[in-house]
Amino acid sequence: LLKGLGIDSSKVPASGLNNVDLASDVTAKIENGVNINFSNMVLELDKSSINGSLNIITGKPTEVEFNGHINRLNLANYVRPKAAPTTKEGQIAAKGAEMDFGWLKNFPAIIKLNTSVDSLISGGKPYSNLKLVGTIKPSSIKFSQISGMFDGIGVGAVLDLNASQARPKILLDANVEAINLAQLAKTGGSGGDTSTSRWSEKPFNFSPLNKLDGTIKANIASIKGNNISFDNVN
Repeated sequence: LLKGLGIDSSKVPASGLNNVDLASDVTAKIENGVNINFSNMVLELDKSSINGSLNIITGKPTEVEFNGHINRLNLANYVRPKAAPTTKEGQIAAKGAEMDFGWLKNFPAIIKLNTSVDSLISGGKPYSNLKLVGTIKPSSIKFSQISGMFDGIGVGAVLDLNASQARPKILLDANVEAINLAQLAKTGGSGGDTSTSRWSEKPFNFSPLNKLDGTIKANIASIKGNNISFDNVN
C-alpha cells in the first residue's frame, strides 16, 4: 500500500510504523488489478485508532478508498518535514515562492475519503473535529466537505482544485466562524509567531495566489479586535 502511494517506508521517521495491529474482514479478487477490501476494520497504528472500511485496487495509479473514523493522527510520525532555508536569501525566496503543484500533477494514487478525524497534528499545528469528503488524484483535489477547527477557528469549505493546466484553477467556497484578531496576532495566524507586532512586521503573504485562476469566497460570521467589530463579512 505504501509503495502504491509513492511512500518509501525506509524514509518514514523512527517515530512511525512501530506498532500495527489490524483486525478486519478481508476479501480479495483479481479484476483489472488486485482488489482488496477490508471491512469492519479496526486498525491500531502507533497511537492512532482507525475504524471503518478500506478498499485498495492496485494499478497505475493505485486506488484507495477509506470510509471511517480516526481518533488522532500526527503526520510528523510518517512524513519528514522539509528542511527550512538557513540563509536569508533562501528564506526570502521561500516566502515569496509561487505555488508549485508539481507534486499534485505527479500524485501516484487516487484517494477517496469520507473520513472524520478527532485530532490531527500537521506541521506542529493542531486541528480538531475534522470531516473530509472528497477525492485526491493526479492533478486534482475535489472535496465536497472540509470542516473542522483550524487555529481555533471553525471552518467549513468546498474545494475544487485542478492543476492540469499551466495555471491551476481553484474554486473555494468557505464559511468561517468568529475570528479574534488579538488571538491571531498571538499565534501569528499559523501557530508559529507569537509577536504582538505581527500585523506590521509580518503581514499575510498572498503573492503565491498570483499563479492561480478561479474564485475564492469566504463568508465570515464576525471579525473582532481592539475597538473594531465586523459581522457577516463576505
